[in-house]
Amino acid sequence: MKISASEIKKIIRDVLKHTCISPIELEYISTNLIEAEFANKRTHGLLSLPAIKKFASKLVSIRSNTLRTISESNQHLHLDGQYNPGYICMYQSLERAIAKTKNSGVVIVGIKNMSYSTGYLGAYARKATENDLIFIGFNKSPSSLVPTGASESLFGTNPITFGAPTENKPVIVDTSLGKITVSELLSAFSKSEQLEKNVAINQNGEITTDPKEALAGGILPIAGHKGSSLAFIGEILAGALINSMTDSEGSNEPRWGCFYILIDTKVFREKTDFKLSMGNIISRLKRSKKRNDQTDIFYPGEKYTYENAGGDKKRYLEIDDETYLLLQKLLLEE
Repeated sequence: MKISASEIKKIIRDVLKHTCISPIELEYISTNLIEAEFANKRTHGLLSLPAIKKFASKLVSIRSNTLRTISESNQHLHLDGQYNPGYICMYQSLERAIAKTKNSGVVIVGIKNMSYSTGYLGAYARKATENDLIFIGFNKSPSSLVPTGASESLFGTNPITFGAPTENKPVIVDTSLGKITVSELLSAFSKSEQLEKNVAINQNGEITTDPKEALAGGILPIAGHKGSSLAFIGEILAGALINSMTDSEGSNEPRWGCFYILIDTKVFREKTDFKLSMGNIISRLKRSKKRNDQTDIFYPGEKYTYENAGGDKKRYLEIDDETYLLLQKLLLEE
């Protein structure tokens, strides 16, 4: 079924209208959910709307509605999210950071105490690339990932995000460091579906395909010790460095952390020269010898279909029956 992106935004506003989320914050959230759908990150798109609604109804008692600046200079921002939703913290910090980067060339941002999910992280990287900036992001989430050699979840799945501008579609990398995401695990649990083998363990440290057991145990890292090491970096940069902790430290409310760097390519070379090099790298990849029956090789972000500059008002989302029924159910609850 096809529904226009503008109609989807209206549905999201209607679903969340009785929460403490303001109109501008609704715009941030709906933009991110729609972008997740266009990027085929469905577990971070409309399927996450029930969880957003449930969590947003609790925010009124803990959030401050403002971000607090802990420290600031021409080249850095250290912010306290004060339990505002991650979507809002990310978009608002990005607006400030982009403006700074235009002047200083490089800006480092750390945000602590964000509540609930930061959503589809690739959206923030893409926004940076629209301004001809490189985005490098590390994220700390509540404990769900089991480090190599351990038998309990100690780290978050701590996604790594990267964005780089090109003359065409930007390069966008957004990858969780778990073999599955928490959203995928929760989705399997809600549908009573079995997990693939060797992606999660139970509370006894044994491999399980039962999502209920996996929720009590944990998710295994991608690439073994390599993924575990990268998740550790997230714990350091988006945790210890900016003093952002999560429920693994005993807090009653999970507190997400994010650490990202914006780089203006002009610090090192002219933008046109950089984009020319990017084009050469991509072209070499596309022309490379294909394996087996592979007809094309895609670079990260190439298959992304979101259109900018108001294009979302003209675009249509292709949603399945499950998502459509979910939206109708949420509307009936209002």
